[in-house]
Amino acid sequence: MEQTKKRISSICYAAGNSGGHIIPCLTLATRLKQERPQISVIFFSSTSSIDQTILAENSALIDQHIPLSLSHKRSLLRMPIICMHLLWTTLKSFYLLRRYKPSRIISTGGIVAAPVSIAGWLLRIPIDLYELNAVPGKAIKALAPLATTIYVCFSNTKKHFAKKNCHLTQYPVRFDQKIIPSVLPYQFSPDRLTIFVQGGSQGSQYINSKIKELIETCPEIRTTIQLIHQTGSDTSVDWNAFYKKYEIPSHVFSYDHDMAPYYQHADLIICRSGAGALFEALFFQAPCITIPLETKHNTHQLDNALAMVAEHPKLFTMIRQGKDVVDKLYEAILNLKRGAD
Repeated sequence: MEQTKKRISSICYAAGNSGGHIIPCLTLATRLKQERPQISVIFFSSTSSIDQTILAENSALIDQHIPLSLSHKRSLLRMPIICMHLLWTTLKSFYLLRRYKPSRIISTGGIVAAPVSIAGWLLRIPIDLYELNAVPGKAIKALAPLATTIYVCFSNTKKHFAKKNCHLTQYPVRFDQKIIPSVLPYQFSPDRLTIFVQGGSQGSQYINSKIKELIETCPEIRTTIQLIHQTGSDTSVDWNAFYKKYEIPSHVFSYDHDMAPYYQHADLIICRSGAGALFEALFFQAPCITIPLETKHNTHQLDNALAMVAEHPKLFTMIRQGKDVVDKLYEAILNLKRGAD
């Protein structure tokens, strides 16, 4: 991270409503704090449960945590409420920024970035924005004119900020080193492929359903794989009982701050295409099948997946949502098993 070398008393960070925004922002704060322990960290987040969980685990890092109540349900009928929330949180941010006098504001996007950046711009505080995705999101696009510096993690993203002070930087991966443990955990077998199903901080019901379908419909694969499965909040299946039924070694969890051991043991990663998931898979150099989330109004994960496959074709394979997802997963796993043998 590029920061001025002058003495700084406090830095403000703003991110929220998903691990994809909060975790890299915390990583940036952690690195700066390691370099300059005297710095005070002010962190603006949303009031969502995932924000509170993640920030509680990093309470030693944060000197002032300020949750902002912002509406995330966008519709024409709710526009007056959204505008009122934005106005109130901007005023609150203005008051607190003026009180704490941070030397810089750093944000990785999300709606929380809006009131903090607007207030910071009015107070003439330098603003660094990190666009983590291949194609800029709405928040970063809207706030770009207020930014002092913009940092991007995909090389092609720079073209979206041609008239701004824009720099290519490494994604702020939360891990510092790659140490491969010698012992497999969870009674896993060295003769099976270890698949890490990385559902993200909130899980992926779609990927969960395809893994379930794969195991139910492809009996020959049951004896060749073992799973580390981040299911998120999905309680539609008793996953421990499911894997036990098919005699598949497994470790199931919903959320864990320490994800490094799961990546380190993975022969294959299956994940969505959030920037964090892709760059963490790249960090550990494990083969990765990524299935981007695609909705009518949001295709940023598809853009991320296309960009990562283009830059690292030997490591990344993209499978788009559709009827043949299970068949493609089955084929990819068999090919990887043959290569391992």
